[in-house]
Amino acid sequence: MGIVESKKITNKLLKKYHYLGNLSSRSMFGGYGILLDNVMFAWVFSDNLYLRANASFLAVFTDLQMLPLSLSTGGFSKLLHYYCVSETIWKNSVLLEKLLRLSISGAFEDKKIKLSLKENRLKDLPNMTLSLERLLIQIGIVNINQLKNDGALKVYYRLKQRNNNISINVLYILFAAINGYHVAVLSDEQKEHLRTQFMQLYPEG
Repeated sequence: MGIVESKKITNKLLKKYHYLGNLSSRSMFGGYGILLDNVMFAWVFSDNLYLRANASFLAVFTDLQMLPLSLSTGGFSKLLHYYCVSETIWKNSVLLEKLLRLSISGAFEDKKIKLSLKENRLKDLPNMTLSLERLLIQIGIVNINQLKNDGALKVYYRLKQRNNNISINVLYILFAAINGYHVAVLSDEQKEHLRTQFMQLYPEG
């Protein structure tokens, strides 16, 4: 049993569902990850198959009473986003294939989002300090695209709503960051224009 049985289950799945695409397995934490095009979507652990859940279809798994994988690390148990395939699901090949396809689509969606966030990290902008990045994340601005879409004036207003002591210099910093240059490049006239725009749009700010 144990790792040997998990390996048998893994090989069986790779053979049975080969038509889904470029499937492979990877040894990890006493079990085997199952991947499609190097994106992990399932995990065979302790002789059970666990499927990766995505927020968009997590309810499907919970409605089927699939239990999350609990992994013990350093004396603590951590629930992972992988849910156990029950004996009933194993016996229903149509349902199992549907769940496998859901897990695959969810895994690729999560990877796409992760790459997007990584490529659009706020910290990569000019003027962006770690403390300012944290403040922006607190108001829901987690990447460059969100910052650009909302604009410096609106984002600064939201920051002021959270902490009224935020300096007007933050507005200048945000504007310069969005436009890709250091805040020191801004002229006094540009700063005054930004300040006036802000007061006109948000007089209560």
